[in-house]
Amino acid sequence: MNVNDEDPLVPRDGDICATSASELSALLRAGALSSVQIVTAHLDRIQAVNSRVNALVTIDEGGGLGRAEELGGMARAGRFAGPRHGLPLAVKDTCPTVGLRTTYCARLFADHVPRNDAVHVSRLRSAGAIVIGKTNAAEFAYGAQTTNPVFGTCRNPYDLRKTVSGSSGGAAAALAAGLAVLADGSDLGGSIRAPAGFTGVVGMRPTSRIVPLEGSGMPFDGLNVPGPMTRTVKDARLMLQIMAGASPGDPLSQGVSLGGGDAVPEDLAGLRFAWCMTPSGTPIHPDVATALVPARGLLETCGGRVEEADPNIGEMTVAQQIFRDWSARLELGPFGTERRAEFGPELQRTLARADVLTLDKLAAAEQIRKGAWERIRDFFERYDVIVWPTNCQPAYEADADVAELGLDETPVLATPALGLPAVSIPFGTMPDGIPVGLQLIGRRYSDNRLLAVAQFLTHHAEKVLRRNPADGPRS
Repeated sequence: MNVNDEDPLVPRDGDICATSASELSALLRAGALSSVQIVTAHLDRIQAVNSRVNALVTIDEGGGLGRAEELGGMARAGRFAGPRHGLPLAVKDTCPTVGLRTTYCARLFADHVPRNDAVHVSRLRSAGAIVIGKTNAAEFAYGAQTTNPVFGTCRNPYDLRKTVSGSSGGAAAALAAGLAVLADGSDLGGSIRAPAGFTGVVGMRPTSRIVPLEGSGMPFDGLNVPGPMTRTVKDARLMLQIMAGASPGDPLSQGVSLGGGDAVPEDLAGLRFAWCMTPSGTPIHPDVATALVPARGLLETCGGRVEEADPNIGEMTVAQQIFRDWSARLELGPFGTERRAEFGPELQRTLARADVLTLDKLAAAEQIRKGAWERIRDFFERYDVIVWPTNCQPAYEADADVAELGLDETPVLATPALGLPAVSIPFGTMPDGIPVGLQLIGRRYSDNRLLAVAQFLTHHAEKVLRRNPADGPRS
């Protein structure tokens, strides 16, 4: 079914469950709302909507309300746990949560309950966030569809027939449907950004491992990174500040300063933008291109220098596939081939490719990465931000086998193995109402600048999209 203005799957402005984390936090601190009211509103919405969207696969109603009551008592005494005090957080089901079932969306772990939180989850809890459930994902986070043998398929709140992509699709759908106000994702090859693009939310892949990841199959590579998913750029910035920082369990993690800078920049004067709607020749659907055209005018009228330019790193999609398959082999190899019958078809295909990887293929992938890194390093001497689509094709069917779709995912696959930060922001819609994502990419450690540009664009976009203000993202 296609969602229309009367359909309740996407909450409307003014609803608690459509309100940003920053706005809810301000209301909570002013005493206009309590943490119990906020959590209850989200749990009620989960009860009403989740069975249709299938975004949350484990719901911790008792734990969520218990923590909300505890934080409510603190607030009444004038004390707050941190900057995300009392706000509902949904955690990807491939990410450990202490005492709360974490299945990795795989039959092998259907009843697994971790003894520890992931580092970034622990940090978000310490900042006052309340974990209310786990989000649906691709099996072990390897997949371009959010579907798995344990929980089935997650669906797009804007049209239940359509995909939320993968693998952090449950997080994106939960935010779009108003089931949580904060969510985490992980991005090995677009798994945060592609779902964000199809659901009209903000999703950021930070510079590799400024947010630590423990237990990775490739701990010294930095290919897979956790990142924030929110409804606004400001919320993503604040969430990233909490998640980031070195951890002894991650050999690549690093302490970088991401504090401050909440204000929207006055203009984009002096910034150099590489406008590239067809990365490395990737064809873009005409409706996606039409939706994104106003972004270029906005960049130009607000002081940015915009030029058509392509970093030409499309061959990284080949290297990315090899690195992804190798990562799966290292992570899942200990289970042995005898357990593969328990895996879903996409994961089985991934491991079958990994079985025939050779040293020559791995070496060739590293040579591709070396060449692409040298080109992107030189490219960022001339430009500050690359602007291109998040998804170059419309949202496909949620029940489709991705092996039969012929997807070209160059916009999200070209940059992860180079460690670059990238953020997807909503910018307009397709004729059928499905959101369109605009992606901003920067040099390593330019996360703050990238988020500042993203916040500027979302703040001013509604003026550009006056033909249908509902199409514009919320700032």
